[in-house]
Amino acid sequence: MSDIAPYTYDEIGQLMAQAMGRRTEGQVVMVNFNGAVGREAIDAIEAHADATQLAAWKGVGDGDGNCFFASTDLMRMLVDAGVSKGFRLVTGLFAHPDVPHTLHGWLEYRKPDGAVAVNCSNLAARPLYAMERGQYYDLNNCAGRIQSIDGDEFSKRWKAVRRKFDDEPESTRHLTKALLRKTLLRQT
Repeated sequence: MSDIAPYTYDEIGQLMAQAMGRRTEGQVVMVNFNGAVGREAIDAIEAHADATQLAAWKGVGDGDGNCFFASTDLMRMLVDAGVSKGFRLVTGLFAHPDVPHTLHGWLEYRKPDGAVAVNCSNLAARPLYAMERGQYYDLNNCAGRIQSIDGDEFSKRWKAVRRKFDDEPESTRHLTKALLRKTLLRQT
């Protein structure tokens, strides 16, 4: 994992490309763009998450939308490991110039001394990364948050879904659809 001090957006793009260039086939790269709080979030993820499983998530149709499944699965892994304190599953609307309305899912990790966004989507093509929350919102032109689900609420909903479905990936898929219904049904 790289531990990187704050940089400009162009430098972030270059550093992400460099990190991806150093990876081996099938490896998931993790990059910290935010010092101590980002390192704490990534350390928990490295210790308790199956990055290969996160990278295997595919979205619908042409593969877009894996952010919802990968982010929900990552939060599930942290809840199951008992280390979800401070993490939240978040969805929002990004207003990129080339795609004006993009719904997205990510995690946030909050501590009294700062907050980071953790992006774990499309891990076959880019790193999992932690970045200061405000910079992440600016970088992605976040037009607003739609949902924010803390570990306790997530855990309650996960237990209810898990009782209904035995197959792990399928239960995570159902959990994603149930938890993020408000986001997934949103008309942009």
